[in-house]
Amino acid sequence: MFRREDAKKLEDLVTRIDSTLASLSSKLDEVRSGVSADVRANMLELKKSVDNLSNILSRSIKDLVDSAARLGELTRQMESMADKRAELEAIISKLNEAAAQATTSAGQLTQVLSSVGELANRMAALNDVLGA
Repeated sequence: MFRREDAKKLEDLVTRIDSTLASLSSKLDEVRSGVSADVRANMLELKKSVDNLSNILSRSIKDLVDSAARLGELTRQMESMADKRAELEAIISKLNEAAAQATTSAGQLTQVLSSVGELANRMAALNDVLGA
């Protein structure tokens, strides 16, 4: 039969089990809240890191856009300089042609002046013959 001592032992055992379960439940709650706090802290750190990376990416994209705009401006300036260079080359070509024509004209003028000089000498000689 069930004796009083056994009932007392059983009651003590149930009390200890109940106490242990309460303690275990309390510790489990502490662990849960600790993990939850750690997870929240880690999530906050992760959010800050993502925000920082987002800011860096934003600045990098802005710098890239600014650089692309500057590159476009430099390209336009280079194209303008290439157009001006082509114009200058055309002017130089015309100047070279004009210089060649001036050289040819100077040569022809030299021949004409030489002929005029010879003619003047002949006329002077003829004048001397006729006037003497």
